[in-house]
Amino acid sequence: MKSRAILARALTMALVFAMALSLVTGVQAAKEKSITILLETVPDSEYVIKLIPEFEKATGIKVNVEKTTFMVMRDKLMTNVLSGRGQYDVIVVDAPFWTGQFVNGRWIIPLDDYIKETPSVNMDVYYPSMLDLAGVFDGVTYMLPFYQYNMVMLTRSDIVDDPKIRKEYKAKFGKELDLDNLSVEEYVQVAKFLTRDTNGDGKVDIWGSIMTPKKSDTYCDWANYFFGLGGDFYTNKKVTINSQAGVKALNLYMDTLKNAAPAGSMGFSFDDALNAMAQGQGATMVTFNWMLGPLNDPAKSKVAGKLNVHPVPGGRGVSAGWGWAIPWNAPDKDAAWQFISWVESAKIARQRALMGGAPTRRDILEDPELSRKFAAYYSTLKKVLPTAVPAIPMMLEQIRFEDIVNDYLGAALLGEMSAEDALNRAAKELSRLR
Repeated sequence: MKSRAILARALTMALVFAMALSLVTGVQAAKEKSITILLETVPDSEYVIKLIPEFEKATGIKVNVEKTTFMVMRDKLMTNVLSGRGQYDVIVVDAPFWTGQFVNGRWIIPLDDYIKETPSVNMDVYYPSMLDLAGVFDGVTYMLPFYQYNMVMLTRSDIVDDPKIRKEYKAKFGKELDLDNLSVEEYVQVAKFLTRDTNGDGKVDIWGSIMTPKKSDTYCDWANYFFGLGGDFYTNKKVTINSQAGVKALNLYMDTLKNAAPAGSMGFSFDDALNAMAQGQGATMVTFNWMLGPLNDPAKSKVAGKLNVHPVPGGRGVSAGWGWAIPWNAPDKDAAWQFISWVESAKIARQRALMGGAPTRRDILEDPELSRKFAAYYSTLKKVLPTAVPAIPMMLEQIRFEDIVNDYLGAALLGEMSAEDALNRAAKELSRLR
């Protein structure tokens, strides 16, 4: 009996010890709870990183941030989503360029159930165009918009606001130079008008339009002309890139390239265009709005402080951006959502905007303090965001889609075929894609 009592006491003590150890281990695990997010090395990511300590303090969840360049990010994401157990809890997806593959491949999870359970998340604050771009697909929410890099028109204020230039323009065309409301045809006219020899040496030193006709970058540059003329890649599921608007857009694009862009522009990528504008070679440039930052850096740009921001010609331009998403194999999906709902809360979205973040929400663009601080930029975004068109249709073979369009645009620009022939051939190939 005595031995049984001793054994019972020993078992009881062991059980108590085990429970205590389990409790300590559980508390320690809770304290050490963490998530890993993958971000691109861009300013908007830095704004988020600066605020992460607030999230960690409020939730006790440690956030491990891995930053990488755009060129490396896609490979990392592909490796992650194709593995059994994922490394990342939260990722950002380049929209619309990657969304078809990520959504159709079921590499990211629907967020609708999380949204329903989180009253603080209000989807109505986002512009519908932003949700079409980086949010909702076929009625299912897969992402929350992070930031946008829509295309806008930049102009040199020291040129286009010069009273002599404006007087000359009115005398020649019989109307005021209204850069906020240009049609595509008028933009080509303005670009050719602004191309000139300013120092009298017989050589053009200011070009009306800085462009990106390099084969890999032609697509978005030309698409602004196409969208601005009312074109769409598909109408009722039929390919319409070879519509009247498409052919006209390509002919107008070639006209601008031939008569208003610097010599050698056929080899210009976005980086080359940025450098040309920064060196003072251009009067206008239709480009992604993120270029405004480096162009306004006095250490890198001769035109810093001399740039106006306008809607793209035709008022309907290319839309692109990034969205927050949770991979299908995220280690902790609930904690991942906790982070996404926090980073897209009204308070944190506003703090990011104050640092210079690119907004996707109406409440941010309508905020009185922010509207005063970023008056010209926000005024343009209010015109641009509602009408912006995703740069590429949401489909599984998005990369192939872009390659086909670039191939045939390039053939037309090199004079290998007419605009009509190039787009007819493109339409034939695009019709086979999924």
